[in-house]
Amino acid sequence: MAFILNMYKNAIKPMEGQLSKDREREKHRDAALSGRLELLYKRERYLSGILRLVSEVNQVILRSVSLDEILEKSCERITRHEAYCVAWIGLVEPDQDELTVGYQSDHCDPPYLGDSFRVTLAPGEPHSRGPAGRCILGNHLVVVENTQTDPGFAAWRERAARSGIHSVAGLPLRAKEGIPPIGCLLIYLRNPDGFSSREVIALQDVADSIGRAIYLRREMDQRILAEKAVRDSEARFKQLIDALPNVAVQGYDQAHRVIYWNKSSEVLYGYSSEEAAGRCLEELIIPNPCRRWWPEA
Repeated sequence: MAFILNMYKNAIKPMEGQLSKDREREKHRDAALSGRLELLYKRERYLSGILRLVSEVNQVILRSVSLDEILEKSCERITRHEAYCVAWIGLVEPDQDELTVGYQSDHCDPPYLGDSFRVTLAPGEPHSRGPAGRCILGNHLVVVENTQTDPGFAAWRERAARSGIHSVAGLPLRAKEGIPPIGCLLIYLRNPDGFSSREVIALQDVADSIGRAIYLRREMDQRILAEKAVRDSEARFKQLIDALPNVAVQGYDQAHRVIYWNKSSEVLYGYSSEEAAGRCLEELIIPNPCRRWWPEA
C-alpha cells in the first residue's frame, strides 16, 4: 500500500508543478491585461478631455461679445486641461516682424512667458525658428517633441527647462483656406510622452475655429465702422442742407413719398417737415390746377 501511495505522489508532483506554473502565467497575463486596460482607459479619458475642450472653446466663441474675450477665454479654457500648462495666441500685424503675445494663460512655476519672451517672423532669425514662427511662415502645424533637443527651439530651451515644459504644438490660425495665417496658437505640454496624432488633429480644429472667429469678428467690426461712417456722413450732409438759406431741398422714395424736407422747403411751401413727411411730393409742391399733367411729366 505504501508503495502505491509513493507511486501516486511521484506521479502527481510534475502535474502540481505544471499547475503552479500555469497559475503564475495566468496571474501575469491578468496583470498585463489589467495594465493595458487601465492604460487604454487613461488614454481615452485624456482624449475625451480634449474633445470636451474643443466643444467648450466653440461655446466660448459663440457666447463672447468681443474678440478680446474670445481669445482670452480660449487660452484660459485650454489650460484647464490637465496636460496643458501654457497657451498663448499671437496675431500677425502688417509690416511688423515681431509677434506679440496678445493673449495668454500660463500655469507654470516659474512662469514660462515673461517680459523677455520674444518671437519674430523674420526668416533666418533665431527667434523665428520655434513653433510659432515656423507654423506662421510655413502655414502648417509644427510640433516640437522635445524642447531640450529640438535645434529650432534653442532660443527658449533654458526657459522651458526651468518651467518643466517638454513639448510644444504651434498651430496656425487661418481665416479660410488659401490665405496666409493671421496668427498662431501655441500649446505647451509637460508630459514626456508628447502629443499624440489624434490629439494634434483635435487641437488644429480648435485653432481653425479660433481663426474663423477672428476673421468673422474683424469683418463684422469693419462693417459696423463702415455703417457708422455712412451714418455720420449722412448726418453731416443733412446738417449742411438744413443750414442752406433760400435753397429748398426735398428727398423722396420711389413712390414719391417725402422722406426729407429742409427748413427752406418749410418756408417756401408752408408745410413743416412733420406735416410733409410721408405725403406725396406732388401734393405739396404742385398747384392743384397743374396736378393733372403730373403723370405725363
